[in-house]
Amino acid sequence: MERSLGEMGSYLFPALLAGIWLAVTHLLSRLGGWHRLAGRYRSSGPFAGKLWRFQSGRFNWVQYNHSLSVGADGKGLYLAPLFLVRPGHPPLWIPWEKIAMKSRKILAWTVVDLSFSEVPRTRLRISGRLWRRIDPGLPREASRETESSLPPKIEPR
Repeated sequence: MERSLGEMGSYLFPALLAGIWLAVTHLLSRLGGWHRLAGRYRSSGPFAGKLWRFQSGRFNWVQYNHSLSVGADGKGLYLAPLFLVRPGHPPLWIPWEKIAMKSRKILAWTVVDLSFSEVPRTRLRISGRLWRRIDPGLPREASRETESSLPPKIEPR
């Protein structure tokens, strides 16, 4: 029984599209540094702290627009992409003591750059607005303003 090229294409196209999607998400994980972070900070279980879904962030040169779940508790920061971006992006949980933070203004917006002591070539940029949501969940001992720890708050202007 012979199948026409059109019939085979109706099966092959979705498989090809899924394969391309998997390859692209894995490539983005490596280009942005998520893969390196997962080597050190892969989450070992479900996150029970405060969680904000559909957030944006930029890992090095890879932008995740409205596709991140970001969580915070007294011990660390949780990051997980939404389902469609999940291939190659396991959930992360990073202890606060491993995170350094710098805030700055870009035009009219405040952005916060997070760097990670055990993965120095990877940075995460988030909005000042998201940071203000995360900040109340921080332990106060982690809130000293130094080069290697997190500041108490970013005051909006």
